[in-house]
Amino acid sequence: MRVRSSIIKFTVFFLVCGVSASASPRLVIPDSTFNFGFVPRNARVSHIFWLHSLGVDTLKILKVDPGCGCTRAPLGKSELAPGDSTALEIIFSTGYYSGWLTKHPGLLTNEGSDVRLLDFAANIVVKPDSTSPVIFEPYKFELPPFENKTRPSLNFAVRNVSGQPLEMTLVDFPPGMFKINYPKKIKPGESAAGKIEITKNFDGKDFAKSITFQMNDKEKTRFTIPVTGAIRVAVPDSAGSSSK
Repeated sequence: MRVRSSIIKFTVFFLVCGVSASASPRLVIPDSTFNFGFVPRNARVSHIFWLHSLGVDTLKILKVDPGCGCTRAPLGKSELAPGDSTALEIIFSTGYYSGWLTKHPGLLTNEGSDVRLLDFAANIVVKPDSTSPVIFEPYKFELPPFENKTRPSLNFAVRNVSGQPLEMTLVDFPPGMFKINYPKKIKPGESAAGKIEITKNFDGKDFAKSITFQMNDKEKTRFTIPVTGAIRVAVPDSAGSSSK
C-alpha cells in the first residue's frame, strides 16, 4: 500500500512539474558562436545571432551585456511570443587589437537566472595585405555619404598566394542589404574579381556591416570585409522640393 501511495505521489509530482516546465519561457539559440576569421584593425564588423522563443509562455529578454566597450549589441525586440524570433546584432570595433580575440556577450531572460553566453572570435591583423592563403584588395570599404538613388558598386579582388587551387564560399552577410558576386575558384598565383552592390531593399542611414568568406584550405580560413557608410537623405525645403 505504501509503495502504491509513493507511486501515486511521484506521478502527481511528475505531472505538475512537467506542466510547470512546459509552461515556462524557453530561449533557443541555434548558432551561439561565430568566427570572423581575419579582420583588419580600425574597422567594424557585424554578425546577427537569431534568438527563438520555443516555450509556451512569453520570453522576455531582460538585459543584453555586450561584454566590453568595443562591442555594441542592438536587439530587435525584447519580448517574444511563443514561436517568435528576433535578431541580436553584434557590432565589434577592432580598434588597435591584434591577433586572435574572443568575446562573450551575455543575455539575461525570464527563463531563469543563468546568463546565456554568445561567443565570437576574430583574428585582427596589422597588415591585411600579408594574409594567407589569399589576400583581399581592398580589405575594407569606408564609403563617403551617398545618395539613395546612386548606390555605389564596390569592386574587390582576391589573390591566391598559396600553391594550390582554392574554392571560396560566402558564409555570412547582412540579409537584404548586399548583392554579392564573388569568385568560386581561384588558381594558384592568380587574382579573381568580385563585386558588392548595395540593394534598394536597404533603406537605412548610417551602417556598419561586413561580409565573411571561407576558403577550402585545410584550416578553413575565414576573411571578413568590413563595409561602412551612410546614405544621404534628401530633406524637403519650404517650397516642397528636396535639397541635399
